[in-house]
Amino acid sequence: DDNYVWPYTSVSNQPKSWATTAFGEQPTISALDPFTATVASSALTMTVEGANLISGTTVLWAGSALTTTWVDDEHVVADVGTTQLGNAGVVQVTVRSPAPDNFESNALAFVVEANAPQISGLSPTTAKAGSSALTLVINGSGFSADAQVLWNGNALPTQFVSATELKVQVNADLLALGQSVGIAVRNQSPEE
Repeated sequence: DDNYVWPYTSVSNQPKSWATTAFGEQPTISALDPFTATVASSALTMTVEGANLISGTTVLWAGSALTTTWVDDEHVVADVGTTQLGNAGVVQVTVRSPAPDNFESNALAFVVEANAPQISGLSPTTAKAGSSALTLVINGSGFSADAQVLWNGNALPTQFVSATELKVQVNADLLALGQSVGIAVRNQSPEE
């Protein structure tokens, strides 16, 4: 029997206290195909699956609209260009219904993976057991700024020189015993 101002917590002449209300079905997305690509790969067409995707729905790549084609109420396809795939990282993909509603959906992650690093050479290639500390230079390609050199699977503090060169300081305790050592490079991007 009480009369309330709608919405209940709103204050007259204070629009920031007014709630936004959506009438009708808002778009939701449940899958991206593909959901991953390698950095600097070719442009691709991504299918977005969901519900309440009406004609005119637009796919948003980190908030920026992509060229989108409506297929049906559960599918739209979008053109993802080489510009979007230029940097490794995790990108949030959403859809937005057409005006006047402009409702935005939930977000799904699209992963732009860093290129796999390749080792072409080491300097020095050997060290005698019991040697003092040394600087190991790793040459190759595809090294990211956050690359890590792995010594038998354990990360060493790594100095990034360029996409083709890394340096690590190998402490004497790692050289104490005669052994064969596995050297690898791991790019951490796009971990977040």
